[in-house]
Amino acid sequence: MDRFQDCHINVETCCDIRAVKYLYKYVHKGHDKVLFRIAPENSNSVVDEIANFQNARWVSPVEAAWRIYGFPLHGMFPAVLQLQVHLPNFQTMQFEDDANLQQILQDERLKRTMLTEFFRINATDHDANQLNLLYKEFPRYYVWHTQFKTWTSRKKGVVIGRLCVVNPVENERYYLKILLNNVRCPKSYDDLLIFHGVLSNTFQEAAYRRSLLHNDDDAEKTMEEEAIYKMPVELRRLFATLLHYCRPSNPQKIFNTFYHHLAEDFKKIQGHLKFSEDDIMARVLQGINDTLESLGRNINEFHLVPFKYAASESERYTRELMEERNIPVLDEDLHAINLLNKEQKNAFDTIFNNAMSDNGGVYFVDGPGGTGKSFLYKIGSMINHTSYDLDIYSSNT
Repeated sequence: MDRFQDCHINVETCCDIRAVKYLYKYVHKGHDKVLFRIAPENSNSVVDEIANFQNARWVSPVEAAWRIYGFPLHGMFPAVLQLQVHLPNFQTMQFEDDANLQQILQDERLKRTMLTEFFRINATDHDANQLNLLYKEFPRYYVWHTQFKTWTSRKKGVVIGRLCVVNPVENERYYLKILLNNVRCPKSYDDLLIFHGVLSNTFQEAAYRRSLLHNDDDAEKTMEEEAIYKMPVELRRLFATLLHYCRPSNPQKIFNTFYHHLAEDFKKIQGHLKFSEDDIMARVLQGINDTLESLGRNINEFHLVPFKYAASESERYTRELMEERNIPVLDEDLHAINLLNKEQKNAFDTIFNNAMSDNGGVYFVDGPGGTGKSFLYKIGSMINHTSYDLDIYSSNT
């Protein structure tokens, strides 16, 4: 086809949504013609955007004929209504800047949303109960009135509903959306949480009980394999990474299954440091939370334990200190001090002696590339891991 037409051409069979998406993308790429002129930087010339658009606009014969005959240029059928998804008491309220806040809070109508009214209609309307609809099916039979914030029976027209986009990172809101897409005729948030007479504590748990989530075999298998040879601190980082990127459906189950491995290092020193079981649990949660915070998350999002976890600064400092102290340093690495040249040895002795005498200090090691600064930093870092407090920072100078 390219050879026959002697130009770039793309042929698609429009039977797949991906092909339609590509065609829309290609049509709206913009025009090939560009208009520009050179003008002084401080020029105050007026830009005629309409003229620029017309000059750059190229109309093909097909489009020209279509416009001459007055055929419709765009259209969509059926209409699509975007449906709100929000957690209990997290609906968006709109009001004027100078409005009375107390009156706004007392105005029940302002608290209504598509979702809360969906629950209310299911609870009070006989026809809605008979229809037994999903949330996304509701706009086919009911019309949403923005002014009055209520649903009424549809008399004409075809409309389909689509729930708004929710990122899996939003956790509970994401699982709420899953439930709304699968549970028919819920009359309240509690209706979504109840399954076979059991009230779940979270929407994630409710979705799991209804078998709406994928199983966590891969995540559990990964933890099982890594627990054989990884140190507990590494295992805690791995578990946090799985929570963030893999989003297991039942993280609490995985946490309980591998808790012994996650807490192994703390249990070994439990008697020596007089740690209670609560202390060990707090330190395990702190280790997991530190990694999650570096990824922009928080451990309380995953409901690993039945209480809300809050880390203290002392726990954070203890964790960082223990991690530094637990890094193994080989004897041959310590013997690398003997490989320092005269200038490196002078810098090392100055810094090390001040650290030993508790004088402290801030030092900048200056030198061009290739003179062994990184080697000196490495040895200082290894000495730090053994017993001394040296904060080492590198630069690219």
